[in-house]
Amino acid sequence: MMLDKTKKPGTGGIKMLTEIMPGGDVEFGKCEICGKETNLQREYYYYGVECECHGPTHFEVVRHCKNCEPKEPKTTKITVTTDSLRRRDITIEQARNRIIDAFAADPDFRRIYVDNIACVIMDNIPGFKRNKEARDDIADKILKWILA
Repeated sequence: MMLDKTKKPGTGGIKMLTEIMPGGDVEFGKCEICGKETNLQREYYYYGVECECHGPTHFEVVRHCKNCEPKEPKTTKITVTTDSLRRRDITIEQARNRIIDAFAADPDFRRIYVDNIACVIMDNIPGFKRNKEARDDIADKILKWILA
């Protein structure tokens, strides 16, 4: 049985489906959230990205017990062939918009970029090694400037 829980617009277009195994089919294993060995349900997170790892549309699955609330994975690995990468034509503007959308959907993802820029500042510009707040401020401004 599938329960469709489509996310609201503006959340990256992620479609979530919960699969509860029908009839006598039961998946038994370790809950990915609490670690308990029990009967499991699956929560699918579908992304609008073509892949070779799952078929035409990439998805991630979280196996969880009935007592746990599944959460969308923070990262995902996607398998694509080199040829399919070469065939993709994307403009700089499209890439920029994808990054802006990804940052809006996940502030932690944006924070990783700010932290990486701040590390480059710390390692290369004298006077910023001990001033994390100033480094982060400049890194944030650089990222905003690049994506503006």
